[in-house]
Amino acid sequence: MLDLGRDGRSLCPGGVLAPPGRVERREFGHQARVARRIDAQLFQPQGSGLEDQLSDYVGRVQIRPSGQLNLVYRFRLAKDNFQARRTELQFFAGPKALNLNIGYLFLDQQAGGEFPTREELSATLQSQLTREWAASVSTRRDLTSNGGTLSEGASVTYTNDCPVPRLDVARGL
Repeated sequence: MLDLGRDGRSLCPGGVLAPPGRVERREFGHQARVARRIDAQLFQPQGSGLEDQLSDYVGRVQIRPSGQLNLVYRFRLAKDNFQARRTELQFFAGPKALNLNIGYLFLDQQAGGEFPTREELSATLQSQLTREWAASVSTRRDLTSNGGTLSEGASVTYTNDCPVPRLDVARGL
């Protein structure tokens, strides 16, 4: 694929592999820019994985064996040593009446980056109580050595033909 993006021409080998008859998706990519503009650093800052002519490797795997179960895994690997720079895992289960979403996130600290390494776990339990009313509770936890709850909250939503009022109660720590 040839991409005429923000900083000139680039080649993006990779693609989507999906077996027939199943809801499964695998994507893997690596970008190679064939032209380099002087202002490329403005668009691809140091540590972004795109600052050189060859990008980091990125990918996604999605498995959905049924309408009520979905698993998504996303990653970014360093182009030089395949070290994990970003890992995301999302698990969705259940019908609209009561469903659960659990997420895991790992972000490696980038050289010269302003943010430290992050490792988080989040969970949301949501229920469509009636046709008009829905409710949810959620939490997000820091899994690094300093650990603790980052945020927690609850919401109630009423939906009809008019604007949708929603009440959110959240606490960020």
